[in-house]
Amino acid sequence: MERNYKIQSGKVVVEIDEDGNIIKLFDREKKIDFVGGGKAHSGRGLKIWVKEGKLGRDPQGKLSHKFSNVTFKKPIIRVDGSSVHMVKTKEADTLKIDYSIEDDRFKILVELQNTGKRKLKQLEFFFSWDVPPGTNILIPGGKRYLNYVIPPFGRCVTKNLPFKKGFLYIIRKDGNGIKIEFSDLVLYVIYHRGHMCMVGGYTDGKMVEKDKSLKELISMSFCSRKNVYSPVAKKEFIFPEISKDPWFEKRFIHLILYGGRVDLGQFFTILENLRKIGYNGVILGIGKGMKYESYPQVAEKWSYTKNEMKEIRNYIKNLGMEIIPEFPTLGHQNDTNLIKIDRSIVEDPNNPFVYCTSNPKTYQVIFSLLSEIIEIFNPQYFHLTHDEVQHWFSEKRMGICEKCKRKKLWEIYSEDVNRLHNFLKSQNIRMTLWGDMLLDHRKFKICNCNGTIGNIYKAIDLIPKDVLIFDWHYHYYKSYPSLRYFRNKGFEVFPGMSFFKPKAIASFSRYSKKIGINKGAIETTWAIPTVEELPLEPIFIASQIFQNPDYNLGKLKSQAYQFAYYLYNKINR
Repeated sequence: MERNYKIQSGKVVVEIDEDGNIIKLFDREKKIDFVGGGKAHSGRGLKIWVKEGKLGRDPQGKLSHKFSNVTFKKPIIRVDGSSVHMVKTKEADTLKIDYSIEDDRFKILVELQNTGKRKLKQLEFFFSWDVPPGTNILIPGGKRYLNYVIPPFGRCVTKNLPFKKGFLYIIRKDGNGIKIEFSDLVLYVIYHRGHMCMVGGYTDGKMVEKDKSLKELISMSFCSRKNVYSPVAKKEFIFPEISKDPWFEKRFIHLILYGGRVDLGQFFTILENLRKIGYNGVILGIGKGMKYESYPQVAEKWSYTKNEMKEIRNYIKNLGMEIIPEFPTLGHQNDTNLIKIDRSIVEDPNNPFVYCTSNPKTYQVIFSLLSEIIEIFNPQYFHLTHDEVQHWFSEKRMGICEKCKRKKLWEIYSEDVNRLHNFLKSQNIRMTLWGDMLLDHRKFKICNCNGTIGNIYKAIDLIPKDVLIFDWHYHYYKSYPSLRYFRNKGFEVFPGMSFFKPKAIASFSRYSKKIGINKGAIETTWAIPTVEELPLEPIFIASQIFQNPDYNLGKLKSQAYQFAYYLYNKINR
């Protein structure tokens, strides 16, 4: 049975678990628990990591830190009145954590001692707390504080902010807050998803000499809004007019239904408002999210019935939006549950990520599942993914079973594409794919080019030219040469945009305009369609940039927050 340790004063109650994580931080006067309602939720509280690593280079050739977590043994814990002392060890590393309360102030002293060889070390601190929309996080920015308001969305929305000495404030909508001071951080990081928020940062990587140490002192106390800032009135959101002459003809939003069930009423409200801001198409990820008749093992308990899928189809079509169904093929088989049908269908049953292209049953199953989706949606296009089958930096995932390992990886890839292409073409359906596996990162020097291992990128010369390529890149660059590459190879190509970097959305769209690519674009989300999960800031910005790539990004960010609050309030009123 796990044991927790409690220390308290007349104003503050702190509870710490046996791993040294804060699972309760309670203000007795106002009865507030910032960790999450006084409950020890999994993943919530203060997390302290020690990392060690080496200097390396990223895909762009820039110097970067590559750190891995140091996993310590169970700590030795001693409670002394209003203090808890914890010691963790691993080989030559000793991590000491002292928790103490002085009246209304809670302090944490972290010290990493190194008695071995000099190594590159780093400390990381993150508070994972229950932070609802509207919470203000004030970060010291020199002469004034930077105010970041938690919006009503949080899928991979991360803010990296330079560290300045001073207090970090987290002020909730009810005016109650907490202030935190770090002694030696380099960067603040804010990441939020739904009501969960991670706030913290990390020290810079330092070469720690033998018998030396890294230290960090964290100090916390409760406060109220009236002593910190005055709230700013929110502006009313006004829907922008949809351009009569948009740059991209087809403006798709990518949504997944295989990540979990959502309320259809809320989903339809979201779709209606996505149409109002300018999207005219939906790429709908289905995978294991539907109950199939041919192979019911694929579905989860929460998966949608065929009648519900038809209801979704009818609603989208009534909005005047095009539908491209998506079913993950070749890779990402964790989203299809094929292993539940037959373990021989996947390359590695212990890691069922890629299906086996040498097993005839694979295609018997895939064609049956695709046929059921086609029966419902009768699409002009069908998206069969083929992304991240093999990351350029990872171990081999393809060609590892006895039959497949005799083939070249680009042959496995191209033969699978051709077989699926012929199946769709026989029904007058055009195939679409993500483009990353057809790109060699050594040539393009940008992220999301995964065709390097086994020279999979060579498959580009072995697949039909009428395959529509979705060329996705999620990071900011001044140019995206893969667009020209696909076009020069004879393919029609749509850019696929970032779900977390608005600057990248603008740059990718502007580069597309520069070279004359305008048939279509995709805003990715990789989230189930709920207001808490969707990255509404990038979604709104992409909806406007797709119409006019030259829109001012700063003004769009302000409108994006207004849109997010409008949609959040509409659904939760």
